[in-house]
Amino acid sequence: MNARLSSVSSLRQPAQTDRIDLSSNWELTYWATQWGVAPEQIIKAVAAVGTNLRLVRRECAAGRAIRA
Repeated sequence: MNARLSSVSSLRQPAQTDRIDLSSNWELTYWATQWGVAPEQIIKAVAAVGTNLRLVRRECAAGRAIRA
């Protein structure tokens, strides 16, 4: 197994896969890294749509497309 795959497989995974927990810094960093967005963008998305992971991801993707 190469170093990249082993580091990805050793990443901590969020306990809930349907909600995002902003009280957990590592989880915020995890999703920001997964989606290629800034943590601040996730915080704004949660403020707009709530903690539903699918809606937050959609909001972040829409925001990224608008700025691009």
